[in-house]
Amino acid sequence: MNRNDELKQLQPWRRNLHQIPELELDLPLTKQYLLQQLDGLDCIITHPIDSAIAAFFDNGKEKTIAFRSDMDALPVKENTGLPFESQFEGRMHACGHDGHMSNLLLLAHRIQKIYKDLPCNILLIFQPGEETPGGAQPILDTGLFEMYNVAAVFGLHLWPLLPAGQIATISGPMMASATEIDVDIEGKAVHAARHEEGIDALEIGMRFFRYAMTLENSLPEGVNRLLQFGKMSAGRVRNVVADHCLLQGTLRGFDFETIHFLKSGLEEIAQELEHQSGAKITIHWSDAYPPVHNDEALVERITSTIDGFTLLEKPVMIAEDFASYQQKVPGVFFFLGTGTGIELHDSRFTFDESILLESADLFEKLAYLEF
Repeated sequence: MNRNDELKQLQPWRRNLHQIPELELDLPLTKQYLLQQLDGLDCIITHPIDSAIAAFFDNGKEKTIAFRSDMDALPVKENTGLPFESQFEGRMHACGHDGHMSNLLLLAHRIQKIYKDLPCNILLIFQPGEETPGGAQPILDTGLFEMYNVAAVFGLHLWPLLPAGQIATISGPMMASATEIDVDIEGKAVHAARHEEGIDALEIGMRFFRYAMTLENSLPEGVNRLLQFGKMSAGRVRNVVADHCLLQGTLRGFDFETIHFLKSGLEEIAQELEHQSGAKITIHWSDAYPPVHNDEALVERITSTIDGFTLLEKPVMIAEDFASYQQKVPGVFFFLGTGTGIELHDSRFTFDESILLESADLFEKLAYLEF
């Protein structure tokens, strides 16, 4: 099939998927649609977790190479004006997962023609819950990688800040671990005229913020990290000492040592402020994805044998649960440029489907790697 015919094939896939965005781990319509497009191919279909699809092309080899696409959408009201816009109010494929799925469908149809000539078996994973609450680890917990003896795993993400069709990666750290932080401070409310009798949660919150920024700035400049609080709410009225303060922020980093340093430092700040003020301070941490860390030897092997890559200058501060797969086997993640400059999660996010031919080319070349 020539490239024009392939584009005509994948455009309806992307556009149909774009119209049925579903959230988190519950994706019955998306799953049904993907199964329809995989029907008739020489692959074994299993469902390691609900809504997930694993398509296994068995070539009788000892080892398997895995390719992963995420499936879930976002609770975003679409503002693209596309003729194939979301059919569900308040939901949208604003992160390009409709493109990721279409890319993997195209790869499946290519693999159908060549898998008997490949040095490894091929496993295609369509995974729910990437945005939240995380679908990679539950899939791994089923023993899927052990079942098929997966030796390496690959994935990609559309990336608005690269030219259309350009593919980029980086050796080592690529994407951050991200933890959301809620700092709850309970003080004591009294009239402002008797403020010395109260415990001012707002003032304590301001001190917590200053100490947290000092902690973050204590790390060397070359250590990639992010500790930022974007929201603070406190008090009830202007002339009463605030009895409650909530700070909400995010912690991101590329190595567990840095993340542990910042988390333990924030806990120590909370304990010290409790001791000084008599307030009660509780820090709530969200579950975090690990950092995306591309296997250095595998990146070197790929970039030395396959042309057309751009190497990123530095890692990025967003998170991706593809990282969980890399905790199990060597893996490499890629960015595929959309060239639009429209940020991920933006209500206007869209792309030209022709760029997916480039990512399918990449994945097909990777399928010929021997392990």
